[in-house]
Amino acid sequence: MTATYARCHFILAADAPPEMQQEYLPLFEDLTRELGLSTSSDLHERAADVLRYLPKLWKVTMAIVDANPEVKGSGRL
Repeated sequence: MTATYARCHFILAADAPPEMQQEYLPLFEDLTRELGLSTSSDLHERAADVLRYLPKLWKVTMAIVDANPEVKGSGRL
């Protein structure tokens, strides 16, 4: 949800009048603060954490798929 919210702000920055951008920016900043993302360094660290986690996530995903053969033939992966 936060990624979608960030994309919306990117679109606002490109297309909306500055007043509208400023109207919604505090809500977005509140959200990122709640997630512990107050600085760009925080964001880069979180992104690195996610990238490090992906191999484990993929392993679990494949274990679930392997345990459910009907998923393999569904075209969903």
